Amino acid sequence: MVSNIDTTEVHDFEQYIRAHDLKPDDFALVGVEEPLPVDRIASIRSKVTVTYKATGVSRAYASGYGTNWVVAFGDEWRTGRFSSELSPTIANT
Repeated sequence: MVSNIDTTEVHDFEQYIRAHDLKPDDFALVGVEEPLPVDRIASIRSKVTVTYKATGVSRAYASGYGTNWVVAFGDEWRTGRFSSELSPTIANT
């Protein structure tokens, strides 16, 4: 379990992975919280980086309230963005 990523989001990600005959262990998830603005109240925002271990390709997604990085991941997975030929570096969405 990744401690700084919402457990519901991790669960949704793992469901997507299993539904596509993959294993959660084939991926690494890293979550990083972004600092909150000092002068106003705001929801906590963070980024999740998903790395497909087989290719080493990483993609970063906004996470937190009002986001759905699992859907963005699924779109990129289906279009081959985790193939080493298509995406050799981290990209932010």
